[in-house]
Amino acid sequence: MTFIAYVDRVGFSIAYTKMSDSIGTQQAHKGAVLSSFYWGYATSQIPCAWLASQFGGVRMLTVSMLMSTIVAFITPGKTI
Repeated sequence: MTFIAYVDRVGFSIAYTKMSDSIGTQQAHKGAVLSSFYWGYATSQIPCAWLASQFGGVRMLTVSMLMSTIVAFITPGKTI
């Protein structure tokens, strides 16, 4: 499961960079979007570590992947 999360994180940055270059997104906007991953990881390290110690790592990974999947499905896509 952690491999899937890693591939998802790396794949997004590559795909977003290519896609945004093709539509002419400004560098500042690309930086803001890509740095949002950093801020998400940085602010969630301590609370998530505490939750993992309380409920177990496998359970927390499962919950986080389910939440990520649900958010991806309910996020509307933009058609070009």
